[in-house]
This record gives sequence, C-alpha cells and structure tokens, in this order.
Amino acid sequence: MRRRRGQARAISGALVAAVLAAGTVEPSPTQAEPVGHARQVVRSVFGTVDAVRRPVVVDGDVFWREQIETGDESASRIVFLDETTLSTGPNSRVVIDEFVYAAGPGGGRVVIELGRGVMRFVSGIQPSSTYSVRTPNAMIGVRGTDFVVIVDDSLRTSVFVRRGAITLAAAGGGELSVGAGRAGKVDAGGHLAPGEPSAPESQEVAAATEITALLAISGEADPAVAAEAGDAGALSARKAQAAAARAATAASASGAGCGGC
Repeated sequence: MRRRRGQARAISGALVAAVLAAGTVEPSPTQAEPVGHARQVVRSVFGTVDAVRRPVVVDGDVFWREQIETGDESASRIVFLDETTLSTGPNSRVVIDEFVYAAGPGGGRVVIELGRGVMRFVSGIQPSSTYSVRTPNAMIGVRGTDFVVIVDDSLRTSVFVRRGAITLAAAGGGELSVGAGRAGKVDAGGHLAPGEPSAPESQEVAAATEITALLAISGEADPAVAAEAGDAGALSARKAQAAAARAATAASASGAGCGGC
C-alpha cells in the first residue's frame, strides 16, 4: 500500500499498528514499504531481511531491519527516504535498526547499527536529533552532517567527523563532543580513549578515502562524489594508501600483542 506524500512514514521495532491521518492502517514490518534504495553497489553486497539473503542491486529497495554486508574490495551507497546517505566500505556489516520518517518537524527517528567495518553517514532533511549510530560499545548522537565510523577487528570504535559535530557516548560511561576535523575513540572495553578528541589517525582518513575511491573507481559515482575524490589515477593511489595504512596498523597491533617479538 503506498501512502500519500506528506503523511508520516513509520517503521520501528515497536510497531504493531498505526493509523494514518487519512484513516488507513500502517503495514506491519513484514509488509513494510522500502525505507530507501541502493544508489551504488560495488562488487559483493548482500542484504538479509526476514531471514532471506539476497544480492543488493543498483536502484533496488532496502528495508527496515535489513542487514547489509559487503565483501572484499566492495562498497555500497544507500539513500533513504529522508535523503540520508549511508555508504559502507569493504568487509562491513550494518543494520537499519530503526527508521521513522515524519515529514513535519519532530517525530522521526533513524538508528543505524555498525557491527564491523567502516561506514560514512551523511544526515538527511530531518532534525539532527533524529539520527543516531550504534556500535558494539558506543552510541553516536548526530549534531551535524557528515562523519565516518569504524569498528575494527578488536571492536574498537573510531569516529572521524568531516563536517558538523557528533556526541560519542561510551557503553562503559562517559560522553565526548567531537567537532569537524577531529576524531574520537572508544576502546573494546567500552571506555573513552584518553586524550580525545584528537586529530584523526591515518587509518581513519584512509578508511574514509577508500569508500570514496571504491565508489568512484567503479564508474558509478555521481558528479558530487567524483568531484570530491578526483580523477581515477589519484583514486587508485589513494586506494593503495588506504591498504598500506591498514597493513601498517595490523602490523603494529601484532607487534604490540607479542611484546615486540
């Protein structure tokens, strides 16, 4: 059932039934309308909803509670009904945990869960307070427009703010405000890292660059992404830099873990 433009669109975990202003009944989650669509898909991207796993395709719908997973050298860019953009990098897993779009002021809620990997989030036309991002050990409140979240193999959460600001709340207690050009981290135990916010580390910048590079190199990027990323030659170089930064970080972690052996 398709609703008229301007009516509240609500899809949430607590939903059983709701009545729209026109008197029609909101569909149940299993009958829900899409909450957005895949604008770009690079290589291996799969979605799982209602226990059904399927490939995510360009212009294909995405749904409430859908889990999106990317493989090696893969990426996706999803645009939601409220114009929020969610881009994911390689080996990442995100869940559209909640999506409530109210065309008027207030009432909306969007929660994205990043279980592993890297994602870039650009908020849409709803108020900033509508949006939040959850990781295994942190909750990110949005007070701006554009940021990158990384959950590494150790489950450390890193947030790099490109524009605007966020609030980073650690599961173990403590909250941090992070502005544009700065980064914040929560360790695997759910505690804020000392000395935060700080300048972003090289791997955080590299992860953000790699998403842009993959989407643009694919030849599917829109003009805004292409203009930001530069020409294909530069993108290839940035992609190599991102891979080198990840390898250096992994080597450093391995050395620390064995006491320099």
